Amino acid sequence: MHIVQILPALKEGGVETGTIDLCLYLKKQGHTVTVISNGGPLVQKLKDEGITHLSWPVHKKNPWTIYQLSRKLIRFIQNNSIELIHARSRVPGWITYLACRKTKTKWVTTCHGYYQKHLGSRVMSWADKIIVATDVIKNHMVTDFKVDPSKIAFIPRGVDLEKFTFSPPPLPKIPILGMIGRITPIKGHKDFLEALALLKKTSYSFKAHIIGEASNPHYLQELKILIHQLGLSDVVTFLGHQEDIPSILQGLSLLVMPSTYPESFGRSIIEAQAMGVPVVATGIGGIQEIIEHEKTGLLCLPNNPKDLAQNIIEILNNPQKTQKMILEARKKVETTFSKDQMVQKTEHLYQTLLSPRILVIKLSSLGDTILISPSLRALRKKFPLSQITLLTNSTSQDVFKFCPYIDDMLFFSTKIIPLLRKKKFDLSIDFQNNTGSHLTSFLSSIPHRYGYGRKWGKYLLTHIAQNHSLPPVEHQFEILKLLGIPLTNSKLEFWINEQDRESSLKWCDYIHFNSQKPFCIIHIGASWETKRWKASHIADFCYLLQTTKNLQILLTGTQKDIAFEKEILSYAKYHLYSLVGQTSLRELGALIQRCHLFICADSAPLHMAAAFEKPTLALFGPTDPNRHRPPSSKLLILQEKVDCGPCYKPTCNHHSCMVNLKPNRAIEAYKNLL
Repeated sequence: MHIVQILPALKEGGVETGTIDLCLYLKKQGHTVTVISNGGPLVQKLKDEGITHLSWPVHKKNPWTIYQLSRKLIRFIQNNSIELIHARSRVPGWITYLACRKTKTKWVTTCHGYYQKHLGSRVMSWADKIIVATDVIKNHMVTDFKVDPSKIAFIPRGVDLEKFTFSPPPLPKIPILGMIGRITPIKGHKDFLEALALLKKTSYSFKAHIIGEASNPHYLQELKILIHQLGLSDVVTFLGHQEDIPSILQGLSLLVMPSTYPESFGRSIIEAQAMGVPVVATGIGGIQEIIEHEKTGLLCLPNNPKDLAQNIIEILNNPQKTQKMILEARKKVETTFSKDQMVQKTEHLYQTLLSPRILVIKLSSLGDTILISPSLRALRKKFPLSQITLLTNSTSQDVFKFCPYIDDMLFFSTKIIPLLRKKKFDLSIDFQNNTGSHLTSFLSSIPHRYGYGRKWGKYLLTHIAQNHSLPPVEHQFEILKLLGIPLTNSKLEFWINEQDRESSLKWCDYIHFNSQKPFCIIHIGASWETKRWKASHIADFCYLLQTTKNLQILLTGTQKDIAFEKEILSYAKYHLYSLVGQTSLRELGALIQRCHLFICADSAPLHMAAAFEKPTLALFGPTDPNRHRPPSSKLLILQEKVDCGPCYKPTCNHHSCMVNLKPNRAIEAYKNLL
């Protein structure tokens, strides 16, 4: 990958340090990295590692400058085959937005602040992916900027655990309290100084170090005047900008972070915790997610020097409690805030974003949706990092709830096209293959659209498969071959979990059915009346099976089949167990997984049985098994030849194809199947 990082400057700070860490990692992984900023002392670190830095005035808020720099960035993208740009502040965000809109380059933003709700900040929500370090910022972006949660990536910032080694400082007679960070009003330096004045009044002996660079010399002068007024000149020292933060932390007894405005994160906190330095900070913004009060540190009220002073005293007066917090804080840093996790997750995000966003369309019917499981499996193997979304009907929700090959499901409705346009899919694969589904992908502005061209719908596709008379799975793979995906495994899958298995057994207990003994399931349901076997035939077949094979019989079906169930039971000679209208689709799947024989018409459960590789008798009438049979080595199809079939008619006045299919033939077929 060739990636551009763009940020206002490379001075001290958590944003800049994190950017340097990421760039060094990406370079080691073999990626090409270019950094654009207004410069700063950290530029040399990039140059030392052979990483290109371009010094552009990307910190200037002048609209004309932003426009000119966006044009310059467009030329740079085109001349250097840039694949992705990561903007880390609002002005760089505007420059990147304008350039990427023109070049169609993928771009990412990281929300490093708790932004005010105005147009200048909104650009940070327009990227293809938005990185946040805390849930506070995520909720802020979703609530105040109406960001789709699926666009947000949660990646906490990380600390280099090899650089910031765990070495808890002993508490000296005169503890040294410190603040690390840019010297600006929102960091709470005045509250810190006033808290120190309260400490001094209680006769505590201490020293205080303030580390960081002041961007505004007038504010720095205000602090120095306040120090003099509070009588702290003998205990407070400004150390300015420091490169070697681990050495600074080694000399501190306590880190204080009294921010007055919600911080998106708090890098200096995790650096201190990594080294075993206790922390007191204000409980606002993302800090609340780093520090668990009285477990990994102490949280105080913002703009409250008295509360801050009391929490500092709590740390200094309770060394045993402080030691426990130090150990817990280090554990949390190791598991949640390591540099390695941060850079690896960010690289993975880049790779995922550069993989095509795929929309798979399969709206109906229920059984046909199960038939696309081999295609979904092959797609995931070809595109392991892609975001794969399935557009289907709400009735298929149970089929794909636990499917490991898709990331998201959308359900077709009249409002689906604006949502699809918002998702910005790169390609669509249309397994529904009708004019309506072709039109859906076309109107959703998906640039690459794959499918079979049917009538004038072919003009809505960009990649058209040749239509051949093939079984359903092979038919789907004619489309996938256009993407270089061959058919290597046609096995169906149906996904259930342990809860489905347990609830199916509860249904068996409810009707006093012993599922531990061999049993046969006869699924009496079908989408058309013409697909059903006669009620008397089912009853006679059950009698033959019970008398010759000593198998328990369990009838299954949907709520729509209850009247048909009663008709079957009226013909039955022996007792039949029934769960018709009782089970969910996945509970039925769990029962099929346990059964010894499955019998059904051309229906969705036929495909479920094929997925579980169960011995199955499939009774076909008005439909062609060559078009609808699922791949399975344990499937035997029974069909009577009639002059009028296959007719594909849902109603019929003679029903001869199913009437002529006799129970004795089904029993002989059962013997052959076993």
